[in-house]
Amino acid sequence: SKATVSVLNCCVPLGRGGGSRARGTEVLAPTPSYPMADAPADAPPAEVLAEAPPAEAQPESPNAPEQGAEVAAEQPANDKEALPASRPRTQEGAVQPAVKGVTYKVQVKYLVLPQGFSHITSYPPDIPAVYMYSQLERDLCVDRQLLHISWEGRPFQETDILNEVATIPDSGPLILHLRFDTLPPHLAILSVGEMTPGTRTVQITYGEGIPPKVCMVALVIAFDKKPFIGGYSHKQTMAVYHHALIQTDPLEKGNKMRSDKVSRETQTKGVTRTCQTVRECCTQMATAGLQINTDNDFTVVARPYFSAKQLHELRVMKSVIIQSHTRGWFARKHAQRLREQKEALRVQMEEQDELRRQEHEQKRQREIERRTQPRTAQDFNTLYNELEGWRLQETRKIKESDMTKEDKQLALQELLKKETKLLQTIHKLQNAANKENKDRRVKTLLEGMTTHKKWGQSGTIVETPFTVRAKELMDLYNGLQLTALSIDERLDVLLHVKWTVKEFSCPLTREIVELVDREADILNRGRPTKSLEGQRQQLKNLFLQFIEAPEFNPEAIHHQTAPLEYAPRPLVKLDNKR
Repeated sequence: SKATVSVLNCCVPLGRGGGSRARGTEVLAPTPSYPMADAPADAPPAEVLAEAPPAEAQPESPNAPEQGAEVAAEQPANDKEALPASRPRTQEGAVQPAVKGVTYKVQVKYLVLPQGFSHITSYPPDIPAVYMYSQLERDLCVDRQLLHISWEGRPFQETDILNEVATIPDSGPLILHLRFDTLPPHLAILSVGEMTPGTRTVQITYGEGIPPKVCMVALVIAFDKKPFIGGYSHKQTMAVYHHALIQTDPLEKGNKMRSDKVSRETQTKGVTRTCQTVRECCTQMATAGLQINTDNDFTVVARPYFSAKQLHELRVMKSVIIQSHTRGWFARKHAQRLREQKEALRVQMEEQDELRRQEHEQKRQREIERRTQPRTAQDFNTLYNELEGWRLQETRKIKESDMTKEDKQLALQELLKKETKLLQTIHKLQNAANKENKDRRVKTLLEGMTTHKKWGQSGTIVETPFTVRAKELMDLYNGLQLTALSIDERLDVLLHVKWTVKEFSCPLTREIVELVDREADILNRGRPTKSLEGQRQQLKNLFLQFIEAPEFNPEAIHHQTAPLEYAPRPLVKLDNKR
């Protein structure tokens, strides 16, 4: 009768393909040509496909055996003849966009998810993604809008470059993931692990008076050489007709039930008499001459039967409940960790903000204090620079104003007075700072001389005769600096200073003794304290020189800024060493 084709399982071998088989579906309408988005101008249209030439159906013959549906699937010897010769081709013969400056190609393996089959082709490494989408559209006969390429979760946009998005491996193919919004029917029959180099359209002719049908089939790389299981060849047209059975997966042959599996010998093999129990049970019934006591008897009612399927369902249900509670516990622990991390981050950010605010406030206070109470040379340089900048700004304002020449002159004079007053204020601050810095330096020096010594790593504190001598001299110096003393207390301090310096004979000690006697005479005369300020300052400076001399204070040798032989000290030269 007529040649027929199965709708879903029709699989046609492609001529001398050798290592491929084809699977596809029946197409009742002509194959649509999908528009290729952003394809190059010289790319061939989607209709340029390697179509198999129409084959004549096997004429009816009374001698031909009935073998079911048979299909003619003869193709040209070289599938690449149907493609333009001017375009580069991949290993499978697909059209590749021309890219200048590329001498090698990268083998790319598309892994279709979640179906699991793959498609292999090759591209230049710097090919744009729009050419890759166009190539897939032509190879798989799928609409461009249904395709989505990604590499390690990163989707390919049409403007992306292959080697800029993906890392080209040194060996082996580059694996990209491919997804379909809607899987086409001719690709839906591919199973996991199968590899397709592309698709083909096959036109099936049934003879005169019967319209042909077009099937879209997917090529599958299954084995190196297709075995010949059965078929026929037309003696006139040499068209090869294969049985449809050779294109389908074989059915799994189950084990047939044998009669000896349920025999008595099989069920009781290995059972001996030793397996019998030693306790015998029997049943006794009441008769006319025998009465049975039934006081302790009870009726046993069988419970509803609980099958293995119900037990499995119960286990699954309980397992789901346990899993839900366990996952909830894990989720709550994870949420608690996230809340703790968030709270710790918030506290850390608040502490950092507070620290930055305090640092900013401290810096601001330091800047204000540097201008109100300058202490160092840098502080005074800042004041002088700001004063100079203020003067230049005010001078520029006066010169750029619309005042007359006389008014400008008066304004400049007023500006000069203000500048002079500000300079005087800065000089007063500088004198006060110098005095305060000198007092602080002298105090630090004296405290350094009187500091006790530490021996070894144990930290043993030791007071030496030199540190004791330095502490006595520091107490006398601090007594000379006191102003709120009575006359008797002042005379007592002066007397101790005189006894201390009279131990040595040199110009410095004689001058100190002279100043002490002079101040004592003035105090006895009842002169006011204000008239003694200059003399007391001179006495204090001379006694400080006495403390700093190593000849009178041996501990001072460790606090000298310059060697003694390079510092002229005529007042310290002792008389007995002349």
